[in-house]
Amino acid sequence: MVLRLMIAEHIDPLHMKYVGIEQCIHEVLITIAANRGRAYTYAKSSAGARGMPQFIEDSYQMVRDNYPKALLEPNFERGMTDLRNAVWLRCCIWNLELTHLPQKTLKSISGSSQHFTDFLAAGYNRNPAHVAKTYNRTRTFTGGNAPFENKMYVRIQSWVGQFLKKEYDIT
Repeated sequence: MVLRLMIAEHIDPLHMKYVGIEQCIHEVLITIAANRGRAYTYAKSSAGARGMPQFIEDSYQMVRDNYPKALLEPNFERGMTDLRNAVWLRCCIWNLELTHLPQKTLKSISGSSQHFTDFLAAGYNRNPAHVAKTYNRTRTFTGGNAPFENKMYVRIQSWVGQFLKKEYDIT
């Protein structure tokens, strides 16, 4: 799931429109293969999110504060240029987010792996609390007034997952 979301994070929907999802996935995978642990080291969003998983400093520090035993790199910029650190950070934040979900919601979304991955993707791209509220109101993760970017992101991660399953038997 971490790989799926990190790939999806670097797919530009406008580029995808012209070259297709498979070409976009190949471009991200080639970038990773060519640069290994330094892939997307200098990627930075307009909101200040950095690295391959695209975290902002406030989220990074919140996870560090909640998981001191994870031994995450203290410096945000260095931490986001270390792919292993960034993957571990992603796993810690999922744990934190899922721990704070109401049990009824968690039970409902974890009924199927597709449902669960869609929730994780929607929450990765948008605040998981907003995603849970949207789900409780509409029974979808991107329904109602969810931003278009979030709807597109959930679709892209699903396509990435299908591709990884078909080409590499990665689920």
